[in-house]
Order: sequence, then structure tokens, then C-alpha cells
Amino acid sequence: MLQLKFNVYFCTKIVIFFKLNKLVIISDLGDGSFELALLKSQLNAHSNSLEIIELSHQIPIGGIVQAAFLTKNCYQFYPDGTVFYLAVGLPVKGKGWVMVEVNQSFFVAPDNGILHLILGDQVQSISKLKDSITIHHALEVLLHGEPSSSIFETLLQLERKILPQIQKTDRSLMAYVHYVDHFGNLYINISKQELDHWLEGSDFTLRLRRDERLSNIVKQINDVGSGDAFAVFSEDERFLIAGNNMGDGSALMGLKVLDKVIFEKR
Repeated sequence: MLQLKFNVYFCTKIVIFFKLNKLVIISDLGDGSFELALLKSQLNAHSNSLEIIELSHQIPIGGIVQAAFLTKNCYQFYPDGTVFYLAVGLPVKGKGWVMVEVNQSFFVAPDNGILHLILGDQVQSISKLKDSITIHHALEVLLHGEPSSSIFETLLQLERKILPQIQKTDRSLMAYVHYVDHFGNLYINISKQELDHWLEGSDFTLRLRRDERLSNIVKQINDVGSGDAFAVFSEDERFLIAGNNMGDGSALMGLKVLDKVIFEKR
């Protein structure tokens, strides 16, 4: 029997969190990465008590939208003083690696829009890694104390990236896929509260690609038969998840990250 195939609090790609001797990572480096093995070895060489938490290395290459989705829904569960290392994609041309501080926690990532997707404008300070400093050395410095002016310099603004937002009329609502998990389940940016408020008790049709349409949201995936499409809310009801029981919903429906789905009142 297929079990519920998602977890709102997991992360793909590498993000690293530091709290004293704790490091959390999200990346698109994949399993068996030499770069990741080298980084962990270098960090452990300086601290036998370092705890490294690897949330995921399976973010699609350059998948900053998916990595941002996971990080945004994970980081608040870690204590102040944590360092998040997001090794996803490359910096935009002409830019480098950056570090931002939010509520005494630090985020290190390429300046490619991922930090703006996660944090918006709530950052307290922005620094750019100096060109002569490697990211591995910068992480060692962060792990052992406050960021040093010898490796970072002030940056005025992050690279910005804006995702499409929910669009509503009286009769239709357009939402977007923000994440696709290992099973092809599609995480859609509509909460139960927002959808219920818009529907006002009306019946609906959820229109997906390739003529796939749904008219109800189930309590759990195995409420539908094997090979059937489903829609179900996440455990915290902040996202709608669509997929195919025992199949790859993304492939079967022809949907990927940032594709739209449409609700229509009947």
C-alpha cells in the first residue's frame, strides 16, 4: 500500500546550518559528490564534535525554486546561531557568494535569487564573499565564530527573483507548482484556508494538464485507486499536493515547477 509520500519539512539540495558544532546542508550536488566529501572532511578536521545534518542532496541541478521552497519551510525549526549553506546553482554572472543574517542565523548561498525567494526583504545584513576567499574557508570561519571582515565585504542588495502569485476571479483561481518530490508529487502554493475561503462552499473542478481533472480533495493518498490521480493537503494544510497513486504525477500530468493549475467553481 502506498504511504503518504511527502513531508513538508524535508529539504532537497544542500543547505548547511551551524549552531556551535551543528551544520545543516541542502544541495544539488547529488550523492557521492567529491566536493561535498571534501567539505565535510575539511570541517571535521577542525572540530571532532561537529554535527553535520544533511537534509538533501537531490535538488535538481540549478533548482533554486525547489531548494528555496524546502529551505523556507525548514529553517524556522532550527535555533538562533544556525548557519545554512545552500549549494544550489551558480551565482548570476558578475556576482559571487553571499551571506545574510536573519535573527542571529546565517545563510550562505550563491547570489542567484535563492535567498530572496527564501527571505524576501527581512534580512538584517548582507555580505559578499571576497573574490580571493574560497567558500570552504568561509564556512570554516563561520563555524568558529562571527563572520570576519577579512573574508566578507558589505553588499547593498541581493539578486531578486519573484515567483508568480495566486490569481483569482469570482469563478476561477490559478495557482502554481512550487516543488516536485521524488515520487513526482506536485506541491501547489494554495493553502486549505485560502481555498476554502475562495470556494465559499461551492463545488469545483481542478484542471491539470493533459485533460486530467479532479473534483474533490481526499484525506489521504490511498483514498484513490492505484494509478489514479489525487489531490490532498499537506499535514499542516499550507500546500495542496497533486499526484498519481503508485505513479509519477509530474510525468503523467505533464507538470513541472512553476506550471499553473486552475480551480473552476461549478
